[in-house]
Amino acid sequence: MIAPFLPGFLAKYPDLRLTLSLDDRVVDMVEGGFDLSIRIRPTLPDSALVARRIGTMRQRIFASPAYLERAGTPTSPDDIAAHQVVGFLLAGHLTTWTLTGPDGSRSIDLDPAVKVGNSLVLRDLLIAGQGVGTLPDFVSDGPERRGALVRVLADHELPAPEIFAVTASRLGMDARVSAFLDHLRAALPA
Repeated sequence: MIAPFLPGFLAKYPDLRLTLSLDDRVVDMVEGGFDLSIRIRPTLPDSALVARRIGTMRQRIFASPAYLERAGTPTSPDDIAAHQVVGFLLAGHLTTWTLTGPDGSRSIDLDPAVKVGNSLVLRDLLIAGQGVGTLPDFVSDGPERRGALVRVLADHELPAPEIFAVTASRLGMDARVSAFLDHLRAALPA
């Protein structure tokens, strides 16, 4: 999500030094010495951290064409439970998917056969035909465009979590962090 926007930012600020640490886990910003953390959550718990909403992410269901050919294509939310599910350990929806579609919302209880803690590994397992799973749009867009992944239940989505930029305190945000945050806000979908 961030990589495509970095060249423009770095070109605008050629003297800036940038260090990125990419991890799907929520990190301790103070202990890790981080100026800024990007967090994707439905809401953020109260804390000493300062969060600014910078965008929204879409979360949809995907599988590979090979998996769907072999296992069949779900035609309703209830069909998902009969499929091999690959779950994301760090998601709030690991074992229950609440899907919103043309007939309203429906919750489905699941027992993922495979659970992973990295969204790129999840994507690769789905591409390799290991089952059905949910992916954020910034991870699924490329493989979907190439035909490596297919939307399942295209008229259904999970709740759209917010994208937050989190800093340790209002006083701790310097001009470099502000510039990065402004660039990121302009690049992300509202």
